Amino acid sequence: MSEVLTVNLKLEQLETDVFSPRKSFSDGYIEELAESIEREGQLKPIIVRAHPASPCNPCHFHAF
Repeated sequence: MSEVLTVNLKLEQLETDVFSPRKSFSDGYIEELAESIEREGQLKPIIVRAHPASPCNPCHFHAF
């Protein structure tokens, strides 16, 4: 089983999954979601994986 790490990332470090079935979102949905996050916080963590084309520096990985 993989180890679970909690880290803070900048939005610029993230890419959306090109294979995600959800390709478009209404402005209203995004606005409601943003207001909900502002009001109640992020209830579910965002799950990320390392990008296969940009392997993590092993020293940085183990420093976590």
